[in-house]
Formats: sequence, C-alpha cells, structure tokens
Amino acid sequence: MVLSRLPDEGVVFMSENPMPRLLKFAAVLGVSPLLVGSLIYGVWRVTRWHWLETAGLFTIVLGSAAFVAGVIALVLHVLRESKEGRMARSRLWPKGVLVGGVLLANFPAAFFFILSAIDVSTRYTLRVHNDSDRPIESLVVTGPGVRLEFGPIAPGRDLRWLLHFAGEGPLDFSARQSGFQFGGQLDGYVTTGSGGEKSIRVRRGGEYEIKPAAVQPAGSKP
Repeated sequence: MVLSRLPDEGVVFMSENPMPRLLKFAAVLGVSPLLVGSLIYGVWRVTRWHWLETAGLFTIVLGSAAFVAGVIALVLHVLRESKEGRMARSRLWPKGVLVGGVLLANFPAAFFFILSAIDVSTRYTLRVHNDSDRPIESLVVTGPGVRLEFGPIAPGRDLRWLLHFAGEGPLDFSARQSGFQFGGQLDGYVTTGSGGEKSIRVRRGGEYEIKPAAVQPAGSKP
C-alpha cells in the first residue's frame, strides 16, 4: 500500500502497490500456455481435428520456452526487490509465490493433456444399440487380442465398450436374438494402438446396421 499526499491540500490517500513489470511479465508467461493449451485440448476432445494435435505440440514447445523466460523474470524480480529491501514488508512476496505456482502448474497440466490425448487416440469405442423389441441374448466381439461377450442386452438399451488391441487383423462380431444368428465385420483392419469408433444398431429379425461401414484393408478381397 502506498501513501500519497495531494499537493497543497494535505489530503492523504492510499493505493495498492502496482505489480512490477517483471512480475507481471512472468505471470503472463505462466497463464498464457495454460489457457491456450486448455482451449486446444477442449476443442480437440469435441471435434478431433487433427491439426489441433500439431497445435498442441507447438503449444508445449512454446510453453516450455515461456516457462524458462518466466522463471528468469521471476528471479530477477526477487533479486531486485530483495536488493531494494522491499520484499519482506511489501505485499509483492505472496504475488511472487503465486506467479511461481502458476508457472509450475504448466507441467502437470501438460502431462495430463498428453496422457489423456494418447489414451483417447489409442482406444476403440464400440457402441451397441438394441433398437428392437426383443433382447439380444448374446453378442461376441473378436479381434486382435480381444474377445468379449455381452448379453443379454435389453430392448432399447444402449451400451458402450472401450477396446484396446494387441496385434493386427479384422474386428468381427456375432450375435444371437430370438433364434436368429447373425454377425459381420466391424472393421477390416485394426492394430495395436489404433483408435476408432463403430456403432451397431440391431433391429428385429437379425437385421443390423454398422456405422461407419467397415473399411477393407488395401489389397484384400471383398
């Protein structure tokens, strides 16, 4: 807090200590990567635009440079305040600690964004919708390193599973409903670390629809 006197009036007023330029610069360098990274991650989770993945990597690189510059600015601020003997008695010390915490917070945030993006990109989401008025007694999904059996699935029920593959090959399913046996290929080729999403809509009489349609690998016969 600074005490000031208006000229020729003897009036004293108080004002808050302004944040020094070095401290303000360090704060901007700490907050900016957090905000930009959070925005890119949030939009990517909704849209899955591939160019945002590249933008995220650039943000991490630039954020690392911003961290180094922010730490330098913060250290210079502390040295200047300590040299002038104002650090112990001013309110700028808590602000310096806060700015340092914001700078350090970029690291756990970056690790969270990276690990979450890897997990989302390498998992295969399978959704099953029973649009009929009969239960699905059994539904079996087989693929590289995957064999899952579900059922019964009640009429009108929607289920979701996350798959992680080990190896490479096609992804198939087979099902049984009210005496009907049916099945098909969900994906022509999946491999370890491959992500994707498929939806099976089962209707009465063993009829079903897969979206998006299975894509055959290059060079395979229909």
